[in-house]
Amino acid sequence: MSNDPHRSEISTKTRVKYEAERIAKEAYQLSIQEADKVISFAEYSKDFFTEKCKLTLRRQASNKPISPEILKAKRGQLLNHLQPQFGSLPLNVITQVMYEDWRMRIGLWLLSKHRIRTIMKYENIPFM
Repeated sequence: MSNDPHRSEISTKTRVKYEAERIAKEAYQLSIQEADKVISFAEYSKDFFTEKCKLTLRRQASNKPISPEILKAKRGQLLNHLQPQFGSLPLNVITQVMYEDWRMRIGLWLLSKHRIRTIMKYENIPFM
């Protein structure tokens, strides 16, 4: 075993050195391809707040599931607000500053969730 903290020890589950080297090279090439892949916010968030969502599955497994109404509301906010603004952007270019600027432009930075819902109800804007 190596003492190098940047090196990981992963078993290829083979007994032959050339087979282990081949598997390691394939894994390395795959990791390079994955690192170079640019993913958009829309692609990254496509399963957020659905039954396939990891958060949803974790909450169900912990006996603290998210209600269908909350999932529907969160999914609606994602599809109606966040994806139109950030959906086409590569995930690696979206910053907290961009998000906060967007929130300020739409006037949400000082408002609570309750206040936003009240305004939307008063203005007869559907809230999911």
